[in-house]
Amino acid sequence: MSNKALVVLFAAGLLAACGKPAPGPAPAAPPVSHPVPPQAAAEAPAPAADAANSALPEPPRPAAVEDPGEDWLIWARTDDGWATRWVRVRDGAFETVARRGAVILSDGARLFRVERDDRTVDVKTCECVLDGEKSPECKDAGRFTVPGLRAFDLAGGAPIPVKPASEETMYGGDFSAGLTLVGGVGARLFFESSGSGYSCGAHGYTEAVTGIHDLAGGEVDRGLFKTTGDALPAQLRAQAAAELFPGLKECEGDEATLAGATEAMTLQGVRVTVGEGGAPEVTWQFAADVAYACSADYAVHGDARSGLIAEGGALGLSGPLPPGVLKAMADLPAGSVVGWSKLDLDAEARAAALASFQAAPEPSWDEAPPTEAATEVAALIAEGRTLSVNKDWSAAIAKFSEAVGLDPGSAQALAGRGYAWLRTGTLDSAETDLTKAIALGGDAVFMAQVWYNLGQVAERQNDKAAARSAYQTSLSLRPHPTVEEALKRVAR
Repeated sequence: MSNKALVVLFAAGLLAACGKPAPGPAPAAPPVSHPVPPQAAAEAPAPAADAANSALPEPPRPAAVEDPGEDWLIWARTDDGWATRWVRVRDGAFETVARRGAVILSDGARLFRVERDDRTVDVKTCECVLDGEKSPECKDAGRFTVPGLRAFDLAGGAPIPVKPASEETMYGGDFSAGLTLVGGVGARLFFESSGSGYSCGAHGYTEAVTGIHDLAGGEVDRGLFKTTGDALPAQLRAQAAAELFPGLKECEGDEATLAGATEAMTLQGVRVTVGEGGAPEVTWQFAADVAYACSADYAVHGDARSGLIAEGGALGLSGPLPPGVLKAMADLPAGSVVGWSKLDLDAEARAAALASFQAAPEPSWDEAPPTEAATEVAALIAEGRTLSVNKDWSAAIAKFSEAVGLDPGSAQALAGRGYAWLRTGTLDSAETDLTKAIALGGDAVFMAQVWYNLGQVAERQNDKAAARSAYQTSLSLRPHPTVEEALKRVAR
């Protein structure tokens, strides 16, 4: 075979291997079929389609997902007393599921009901401290109610002590005490305990302390207030410092500076109330220590106010709250103390919790809702007493008069002003105020003191019969050697 023929045959074989007929005069063998590999098929361009047939149907739109909602507890002081609403919040709105006339909080899973747990204790005279309980001068001076708080898990169990009331005998007199809730978040409850009186020391006392108790975990260290206060924004701290600085300057004189006040003050408590549009408003309560001569509670005070802020997170006072919760709070009276808890319950647990909520007892609370006026009256009375201790009678009368102007029914303010009038020799005014204080009433120790002072007025007016009657009434309420000596004077 010639070389040319060999070349033709070789070329034909190559072409046949590629599936194409060989050119040339010789008839070609049938092409061999080779399947296209899948990868090659995928890479091959799709054939052109008719425009009318190219539009594919749109995939179905996903169905709108319904907001499943959240359960919240909102408790507050209303015109009818303390109450808690169980609300369902969804799509920016709310509905009330149930309501109870009680304070009920939750850690998300468990529900807790809070109630008063007061104790009544004996009061004895200071001679019992000075001369001993067996001394003939040691006398019973009456009984006094010490307020307390406790809580119950609605699922059952023993009471949870929140603010135990002391059951110890008290010595002295002119006692007063208060205990009120000032807010809460989750299972954390904020409460303020206050008191005043004379406990046989060099002078009387006035105090107000804010406590925190986690109903699911126990008492919370009050040091959390200080660390939170130190972390608050500078503008809030400046607001509080500006409010307390005048009192500090009055006490310390020119040595006091605003920068020093800012450095010295610490956060002592909080108060959470309903603000504009239902948004919670937090009052941050600061104080700086001073001598007793400047303040009966050894401190000057200044407040700052804000909404929920990130820096309040350690106390649970960060936000925001869902719009539906804010709408539910907007139904409450502005300025009401408020607290809230978010529930996290499956269907079965929710049904059981709701049943226990609806069956929760509704105990009464023997307290009036605190008001700014009442707080101011107490502060003015405390200032008046301090001025009386320092024998600054005219200034004391002015402070007591301010208190009477705010609350004409304050027996404590009238009695304090009456005593100051007595010490200045303004006997008619003293008699008027002391008589009004007696008509308003008070505990046995307080009334005994007022009757004694009224006897002093009568004695100075040379009305021995009236003086004897006043001293005898005082002794019937509380035996005291000073009053006994006074009675001897007018019995001659």
